Amino acid sequence: MLLEYFRLREQPFGVTPDPRFFYPSDTHREAMASLLYGIQSERAFMAMVAQPGMGKTMLLFNLLEQLGSGVRTAFLFQTQCDSRELLGYLLTDLGLKVETRDPIQMHEQLKGELLNEARAGRRVVVIVDEAQNLDTSVLETVRLLSDFECPSRKLMQIILAGQPQLSQKIGSPELVQLRQRLSMIIQIKPLPAKDVATYIARRLQVAGYMGPALFSPEAVGLIAARSRGIPRIINNYCFNALSLAFAIKKPTVDADLVHEVAQDLEILDLSADSTAAEGNVATPIELPVFPLESRAAVALRTSTHWMAGEAAATSTRSVAPESLGIRDLRSPAVPSYTVHTGKLPVRTAPRAIPRRQPAPPPLLTVARRRLRARSARLRTAGREVGRQLRGISAFLVRLSGFEIAKDPSPVPKANPDSPLPSQTSLQAIAKQAAGSSGYRTEGANV
Repeated sequence: MLLEYFRLREQPFGVTPDPRFFYPSDTHREAMASLLYGIQSERAFMAMVAQPGMGKTMLLFNLLEQLGSGVRTAFLFQTQCDSRELLGYLLTDLGLKVETRDPIQMHEQLKGELLNEARAGRRVVVIVDEAQNLDTSVLETVRLLSDFECPSRKLMQIILAGQPQLSQKIGSPELVQLRQRLSMIIQIKPLPAKDVATYIARRLQVAGYMGPALFSPEAVGLIAARSRGIPRIINNYCFNALSLAFAIKKPTVDADLVHEVAQDLEILDLSADSTAAEGNVATPIELPVFPLESRAAVALRTSTHWMAGEAAATSTRSVAPESLGIRDLRSPAVPSYTVHTGKLPVRTAPRAIPRRQPAPPPLLTVARRRLRARSARLRTAGREVGRQLRGISAFLVRLSGFEIAKDPSPVPKANPDSPLPSQTSLQAIAKQAAGSSGYRTEGANV
């Protein structure tokens, strides 16, 4: 197989956005730093715009891995929907059960969950990928979601990521309010030619390759020129070039194979004229070879993060925010902060407000509880007395069918020393009523 032939552990140029293959180029590093700083500084609205295939989704997946336990996230990618469906997707991704499709009730359900997260000291970050597919009315609904706030902070932060059509929609007059609320607009630019070689070597390293360069300098230069620095197109060229080299049993990929792959794929820059295409000469670029990396290693993944509240500054040299791609559109001229190059600024996560312990119950409450317990016992005793009285009533009903004659024997006088009727049981009362009442029954042996 191809992997065994080139001594690879896995496919280095796949189509899935695996965060392990994330290449932190200058433009991607700037975008990541801007997003992390925007979340830390509690910006309500941010946008990231890039051409198709620039690795927006992979960068967003890396962003989700960088956020710690102090942030609750929702990732929305089904953007061909209306406002009601978008709210349903949001509630579902937050782990809530959508019981109704009424927008008002869904808003109230979302508001209650946001308030609970705010009381627990956690942020809520919502990422909308492929946001260029959202209609104007849905984008207006997204803007209204930012109205969930308390006097001190926003209850939810929203990141819109999409293709250049997103910037065109944001710039339309219908969405001027949304445009004013965007505090950051981040652009991801194509990779320069020198970064294309490092990008290819990086993916080969993560895939487990260890050996001489698989691509010749001429092949790397031609891939950089034909792909225009777009990572997805680079992956297509490299995958097909390796497949063709395996088919003809070549140990490396040269420029001839890349030319053949370009003809097979018919990947042409239709936006450029023919004269410009003919004058674009590929410059040979040496492919670096990195040492073998462990399977568990992931670019830009750290065990601690500023969201966890642990400070570990590794560099004291501060630079302007613009050099890291951090742009505050509200005050672009005079920045009010500095950024360390080693790690992002550390800010302690908001402390959770402790719940007040319930006060001990007053004496009146204790008395009421005791009275209810005593009433319950009395009701139980009353049910037992009622059961016995029903037995006596049944006995008297049986007596009603016989003739009752006067007993000539005198009625015995009451003994003052005998126990009171109240002190005798109900069975004794019944026996006394049957045998000592001064009457005798005839026709039955009772």
